[in-house]
Parts: sequence; structure tokens; C-alpha cells
Amino acid sequence: MTNVILWLRGAPAHAGERRAPTRTVLAIAVAAFCAVHASTAAVAAAPDAGGGAAAQALHRLLDSEWEWTLAQFPERATFLGDHRYDDRLTDGSPVAVAARREHHRERLAALRTIDRSVLSGEDRLSWDIFVFDFELAVRGDELLRSAAAGRDLPFSTDDSPLEINQMNGPQFNLRQLALATRFQDEPDYRHYLTRLTALPTRLQQLKGTLEAGRRAGWMPPRVAVLRLPGQFAALLNPDLAQHPLYAPFQTFPAGLSGATQVELAGAGERAIHETVIPALTAFR
Repeated sequence: MTNVILWLRGAPAHAGERRAPTRTVLAIAVAAFCAVHASTAAVAAAPDAGGGAAAQALHRLLDSEWEWTLAQFPERATFLGDHRYDDRLTDGSPVAVAARREHHRERLAALRTIDRSVLSGEDRLSWDIFVFDFELAVRGDELLRSAAAGRDLPFSTDDSPLEINQMNGPQFNLRQLALATRFQDEPDYRHYLTRLTALPTRLQQLKGTLEAGRRAGWMPPRVAVLRLPGQFAALLNPDLAQHPLYAPFQTFPAGLSGATQVELAGAGERAIHETVIPALTAFR
């Protein structure tokens, strides 16, 4: 693995998942990519010398964090072309949120056990970015939860009550997610249907986070949410020919039988009319 190049926590965030920590982190990561890209082949052939066990420990952490992130935020995996989690949506339950906060602390502690001074080249840069990102995550967790000391609010830097606004939220991300999803065979369609049936739970979790934010005084400014209700119009349209989440059922790969296509299209229609539209109506 080429360290931080393959581990950017600022990958696209969708359906209410974690934003990139700061533009600064992204800028640093992009700069790291550009600086190292020309020597990628040489690095792959001969890893940074001098790191030894410390470098190997760092690489294991980077690999582990990459896999953790994809499993925690299935929508992000889909956008990145990893389709192992196409039947899931992010778990925003209080238990899952608390586990993510603990994960931030544990990762930061694990990183600090690695001796930066023996790392070199891109390994040292990766360590710096990694530590910086998790320090921000831990501080962000503490800041959000300080809004109501003594209460176990469902907040983390991955689960912010400020993340839904007229620039970001399910009103945009669900349509983009459908476009990013793979539809090559019947299992792909089954996974997508399972994901659609999980939407009411995910929206209820998001609503719980927003309500907790309102009670704690953590809310976006009014101007940032004025246009929100109207932005859901396309997702509430009962005309399936115009509904963006039904689009995958309007054309099928050649390998699917006619009977299977009819079955899947019917299942998609029921999912949109009976599950998706009611859930989005309640959320809006």
C-alpha cells in the first residue's frame, strides 16, 4: 500500500457521512500524492528504509483504517467502486456513533505508539497527516458533545448535527448514490433493493441527530436550510419514469431474463412507493 495516497479520509462523503476534516488536510494529502506519484514504482519495489517495524505497524494501521472506513460508511465504498457494501447504509444509531468516537481515540493512541523519528519519506508524512486528522476528530467529538455536558448526545465528527443543509444531504446524495451503484447482474439489483428498504431507518437516525442538535443549540443558520424542503421534490415524485431512484429499473443488463426484469421492476416500484417516498416525506 502506498500509505496516505490510498488512505484519504476526505474521500467523497454521501448520505450523511463524514465530511473531510478540513480543506487543509485535503490540500496536504493532494500535495503528498503529487510529490510521491512520480516515485510510486520505486517505493513499491523498495519501501522507505529506516522505518523497519515502525513502518510496518503504520502500514497495517493505514490498511485497517481504510477497511474500517469503507465498512462504516458503505455509501462511500460504493462511490469509490468497492461494491462489497452496496446493500447497506451508514449506521447512525447511538451505539454506532459512540463506537466511532471510541475508534477515533483508539486510533490516535495507536498512532502515538509508533516512533515517528524512525520513519522516513512518505511514511513520516503519512504519520503526520494521520495523526493530524485523528487529533481533529477527537477534538471535534469533544467540542460537539460539550454542547450538553453530562448528556450522551449522538454526535461525533462523523455524525454532526450540522451536516444537513442546502448544499449537502440525502436530497442530493441519494440520487448520486444510485448513479454510482453497480447494476451488472441480479445480485446488484437485490443489493440495491435492500439498501432502499434500509432508508427509513437511516433517515430516522439522521432526524434523531438533527433533533438532538436542535435541543443542544447546534443548528445550521436559517439561511442554510431555507431551500431544503423544495430540494426533495424529485425524490417525492410518484411518477416512476421521473424518479431518480427508480432509474436503474428502467433498463437492465442483457443477461437478465425477461421474468427477472419484471420481478425486479415490480420490487423497485413497491420500494419507491411504499418505502422510499413515505420515509422521505416524513424526514422532510
